[in-house]
Order: sequence, then C-alpha cells, then structure tokens
Amino acid sequence: MRKENYQLSYGSKVPDSTLREPGTDVRVLGIGSGSGEVDSAMFKRLLQRHSSVYSRVVEPSGEMIEKYKTLVREDTSLGAVKFDWRQQTAEEYFQTKEDTKFHLVHAVHVLYNVEDHDATLRNMWEQLADGGCMLVAMESDTSNWGKLQYKLWDDFGQGDRLKTSFRTSGDVKRWFDTAGISYVTSEDEISVNVTECFKDDSEAGIMILEFLTKTPYVSRRLKVGRLNNDSPARYAASFTSFLDATEMSKESYYHSYESKVPDSTLCEAGTEVRVLGIGSGSGEADSIITKKLLQHHNGVYNRVVEPSGEMIEKYKTLVREDTSLSAVKFDWRQQTTEEYFQTKENTKFHLIHAINVLYYVEDPVATLRNMWEQLADGGYMLVTMESENGDWGKLQLKLWDDFGQGDRLDTSLRMAGDVRRWLDTMGATYVSFQNKVNVNTTECFEKNSEEGMLLLDFITHTPYTSDIPEIQAMALEFIRRHSSVVDDRITFLSIEETIVAFKKGT
Repeated sequence: MRKENYQLSYGSKVPDSTLREPGTDVRVLGIGSGSGEVDSAMFKRLLQRHSSVYSRVVEPSGEMIEKYKTLVREDTSLGAVKFDWRQQTAEEYFQTKEDTKFHLVHAVHVLYNVEDHDATLRNMWEQLADGGCMLVAMESDTSNWGKLQYKLWDDFGQGDRLKTSFRTSGDVKRWFDTAGISYVTSEDEISVNVTECFKDDSEAGIMILEFLTKTPYVSRRLKVGRLNNDSPARYAASFTSFLDATEMSKESYYHSYESKVPDSTLCEAGTEVRVLGIGSGSGEADSIITKKLLQHHNGVYNRVVEPSGEMIEKYKTLVREDTSLSAVKFDWRQQTTEEYFQTKENTKFHLIHAINVLYYVEDPVATLRNMWEQLADGGYMLVTMESENGDWGKLQLKLWDDFGQGDRLDTSLRMAGDVRRWLDTMGATYVSFQNKVNVNTTECFEKNSEEGMLLLDFITHTPYTSDIPEIQAMALEFIRRHSSVVDDRITFLSIEETIVAFKKGT
C-alpha cells in the first residue's frame, strides 16, 4: 500500500461529525502525532462538516514537530486548523492535568511505546468530552504479524507483556470492555514484502526484521551459540583471548590430558596402537596422549583429522622438533569431521579422541556414533567438553534458556552432559574426570576493551555479544555473581569434563 493511501485511510475512520458546543472549534487531541500525515487526513475529514478545528499536538520529537509544521505551511487546506504544539511525551503531557475536554482524541500506532498502556488509555478517556470519540490504531492480535509477536513473547518474553512493545488492539478492546465502553472496530489489511529478511547480510532485511519483532539486534540474537559457525575469524581471535585469560600455563593445560589416557590399550600382537584424533588442531594435546601411549607400546599409528591447513602445518612443525614422537606414524587428513566420516573407512582404532571439538561439528550425535563405530572392541573413546556443573556451563545453559532459538544441540552450546546422555543410551561404560580452570574475566568489565569483548564472545560462544545489550548485561551480571575477586582480578570457574568410554568386545 502506498504511504499516501495508508495515511488517507484514517480519514474514513473519523466520525462524520462530533458533538461540540455552539460557536466553538472541534477540539482534537493527538497523542504521538509524528510528522502529521495521519492528523492532516483526519482534519480534512472534519473540515468537511465543521468550520474550524483546534488541534493539540503531543509529540516528544522536535524533529517530527518541525516536519509537521512544514506540512502545515505547505498545505493550504489546513488553514482553518489552529495548532497547539506540545513537545512532550504522553506521560509528561498527562502529568500537567489539563482541564480542556476534546471532541476527538486519537493515538495512531502510539500505544506500543508509552510507559503504561492502561494509564494512557485512562488519561485519554478522561480528557474526552461527553459525546466525543476516541480513536486508537494498533496491530491486530488476529493478524499474522500480531500472532508472530504473541509467539515471540510466549517463547522468549520475560515479565509483563504490557510493559513492552508487544501490545495489540486486543489489549485496547479488553480495556474498553472492562470500562464498559461501547466501540466499533475496522481493519486494514497491509501486505509487507519481507524478502530482504531472508537475504544474508541485508541491512534492509535486518531493519525490517527488527521492526516486525520490535526487538533490537534480532539478527544477532539468531547467532546465540554460533560463534565458530558464523564468525570463524572472530572465533580464532576470541580463543586466543581465552588462552591468555586462563590462570594455568598452556603447557600445564595440555599436560593434564596425560593422566586421562588409559595406561595401555588392547591391540593385536605385533601391531601398532591405532589412534584417531578428531579436530586435533596444532597437536599439543595429541602429542601428550601419544607420549603416554609410547610408555607402554612400541609404536603408534596416528590418523589426524583437522580441517585447517594452517593447524596441520603447525602440528607437523611440532612433530619435526620433538624427537620423542619419532615412533609415531602420522596419517594427515585435512578434512572436516563430516568429510572424514563420509569416506566410510574400515580401519578400527584402539583410541579415538575429540578434545573440545564437539562444540563445532554439524551433528554431535552423529559424530559420536561415527566415532564409536570406528572404535575397536576393547578400545577407548575420550571426549572433553565443558561441564554443565561449572559456572561457565551454567552460564551457557542460562544464555540458551533466555535467548536461544531452536535446538541447543544445533549450536555450540553443548555440554559434557550431552555426551554422557548419548553414552547412557548406548549402554556404554565410562568414567569422567574434571579439570578446574580459572578464567580471568576482568577485561570483560572494562569499557571498550577489545580483549574483553573477544573473551566474552568466547565465553558465550556468541559473536559480537557486546552489540546485544540484553545478552551482554545478563552474561556480565552472571559472571560477576559467580566469580571470585582476588587482587582486583575477577576469576570465573570453568570445569572441563573428560569422559573416557570403554567399548566392550562383542
């Protein structure tokens, strides 16, 4: 619908005449009149039957009032309208306790934004003269847009809906019904072209979606738990910030895996221990694991599955520089987990490990199943994930409860508990170990700290968390409440859980 036609449609909704005292103007009160296009359509309708109109314009924006005044100057048909400009919010205006009574009071798509929906309706009604009319336009709760807003609230809303912009014409009608007021309604159907909303990185689409949902940064809310999926470069930078913030040396962190590897694994006489590493990165954790195995076995065959060529090159450099790994035969596979398992390899492995990897695979359940299928009878599967029992894990679950959309397992907000539940369904035997790591989150509370922003992104697994005020505020409040402060350092507890499952022989 053209903008002009939309605005003119309100002329037809104004009563043909209004009850007024002889010799007086028709008095009109406009709440949130904006730049005046809708008001002018109403005035022209009133001036067909009345000689003059007194219009009190309540509008908080000085810019909108100036546009309204420009419209008045350029439209000579409004010469019989006397304007009383009030640059005020609805709340400020009604606090003045004006005695004037109006024949027509209107609020066109304004009640979404007032502080108190019911109080505004009551104040408008009190300033309405006997025999006068009150006109309110709102999105209908029976339209698709209205239904979308109700579903958004049902799924993600917190508190009282009427304290937000998720208000509809049904709320107005309920107020009228409670007050015993007679009213009639009319509906206008408007088609909205939302094609741009489905285009990646369309600024117009983002703005339309924010307006439809009345929610700022809604496109970024869709990225909750999708840091690595949607912003791999930022993920890499945020991971570096995380390592810098951990209050454990990098070497100590990787060496902690040595104690979690079984002392020996069942393998055929005269053969090497076969190891499959999923998402091995630059090899630091793998090298600790293989060195532990070499304490009890003469040789290790290590198949490395890693999608990053840069990480594989770093791994190869580590191997060249560490002579203790000379008894390890490496089979390099530059592939994603999904690409690797699609090859349907027949090799069975005595040890398969995935250390902090299952956050990033497409389907964690399918990945666990594929790893289990490639595990030899008597072999071990080692998986490390953040525990839901740690403060960090609890934050991520709360983040999902408050802001997540869809299936949590489709994002990076996956926990050790998800792995244990899968093993339980398989009837597998396993043990688990916990490794407590303190993370210095002080930088997260420093305004405009790039390191703090990156670290918060990693902790929430969400890109550009600092651009989403509600999520940032919730995360920082949670961290502050669950952290300890030592020497001005705000330390937050991460509990990594390593699960070692044993595959019984058939």
